[in-house]
Amino acid sequence: MKTLDEFVMVFDDMITPELASGLLEEYADSGEWRSPRPQKGHEVDSHSAILVTHELVTAGNARRQRMAAEVIDAITRAFDRYHAKFSRREQGLNFLHVEKLVGVRINRYQTGQYMVNHTDKYPDSDSGQVSWPAVTFSINLNDDFTGGELSLLDGDLVFKAQAAQGIFFPSNFLFPHAVNEVTSGTRYALVGWLI
Repeated sequence: MKTLDEFVMVFDDMITPELASGLLEEYADSGEWRSPRPQKGHEVDSHSAILVTHELVTAGNARRQRMAAEVIDAITRAFDRYHAKFSRREQGLNFLHVEKLVGVRINRYQTGQYMVNHTDKYPDSDSGQVSWPAVTFSINLNDDFTGGELSLLDGDLVFKAQAAQGIFFPSNFLFPHAVNEVTSGTRYALVGWLI
């Protein structure tokens, strides 16, 4: 029988250093950062985000469109490996059915900011419709900060950021997760869901 931590997959060097630095160069000083809608019970939200694959963010900007395509490609390749490991296709089953990739954003946590322990839901920014994702991912864009660890399973599994590293895990109630307080610097991570 598998333990919960066995459903977490880590991908080192999931994106190229050039893509990570390009995303930071393009967006770090942008005026487009917004605070996501806080989840009920967590009205104090202390980070900001940019939807980097949304057409309103990439429209008319070839560089942003190219980087969005590279991000989607990297996520798709990693998810294919995650899916192969957990779907049970070899048994003629598909226990990990997903329809699409959604909500790809850069989350920014500045010194003193964090994300409370939570499980995920995806509120579509266009329709307002809420979906419950199957898989969550987080891809570190940088590691030049302190604190800001990704904490899974109520703190039983903690990941110190390594630039370009991706972490995939189930989005359900068994996988509460948080981002610990950033104590110095700024943490940037690509996050999103497969629903």
